[in-house]
Amino acid sequence: MELEYSFRCSKPFLYKYISNPSGLAEWYTDDVQYRNNQYRFVWDEEEHIATLSESRINQVVRFTWVDENQTGEFLEFRLLEEDLTRETILKITDFCEDGDLKEAEMLWDISIQRLRDIIGA
Repeated sequence: MELEYSFRCSKPFLYKYISNPSGLAEWYTDDVQYRNNQYRFVWDEEEHIATLSESRINQVVRFTWVDENQTGEFLEFRLLEEDLTRETILKITDFCEDGDLKEAEMLWDISIQRLRDIIGA
């Protein structure tokens, strides 16, 4: 699934909320911890482990899940700039089951609204 959300802020400002554990924990998960080159994402006391498989400052962050049930699956945050309005576009690539698309999109909408509230953009 790919989703896009626009923000009225700079790419460097938004990047810190998608690229480090404390930024992600503010809006995306209950908690994120980094240790031994792995990120531990926690939702409702359930944890999922990922590695940072791609990172380019102010452009893209990709976490690849290491859970055996999620082989090859990743979560990617990509920052783009809209040419006309100069708004920053957050493009999210996430994996979900076909039957879960609507629920996953709703959860992303809620998380993005939380991020907008935090950064005021």
